[in-house]
Amino acid sequence: MTLTLYLRGNIKDMYVYVNGKRTLFERRSRPQLGEPSNKVARIETEGEVEISACYIPPLIFKHAFLYALAFWLAGFFGLFSPGYSKVYYSLNYTARAKIEKDETFVLEVLSPSNPKSAARGVTMYCNVPVEESGCGWVKEPKAKSRRRAYIALTVVFWLVLLAALSATLALTLL
Repeated sequence: MTLTLYLRGNIKDMYVYVNGKRTLFERRSRPQLGEPSNKVARIETEGEVEISACYIPPLIFKHAFLYALAFWLAGFFGLFSPGYSKVYYSLNYTARAKIEKDETFVLEVLSPSNPKSAARGVTMYCNVPVEESGCGWVKEPKAKSRRRAYIALTVVFWLVLLAALSATLALTLL
């Protein structure tokens, strides 16, 4: 039996697992006629299926600030370092369904910035009964404060660097 899974939504770094194995989605430039999304995965499976989707903000981990500092230094003091996500919420969604034939599932991830969808982060569309758990966004204040600190330190460093360069330039001209 083939499970066709479509991922709809614009959340970067979302991990999706089917029966405990990470699923990689084929990304098309445009969805084909009649398809709900341009991100599709086809998985061979039998019987009961467990689909899990999770998102964790990158700055929530224990040593995340050290990694951010290392990339900040390697990226020429934040100039070429990657930006961090503005999503301060985490998501842990699990759905179980029993399939007996080829099925199509559409996993729609709703934006946490919209207050109406913050209560329900994921919606599953399919033709079989699904048992869902943990489908809402959870606010992570630690990620928000760490991102603000990262941006503040970058701005302060660039201001100090600019002041030092201008002072050096003023001294050499005198």
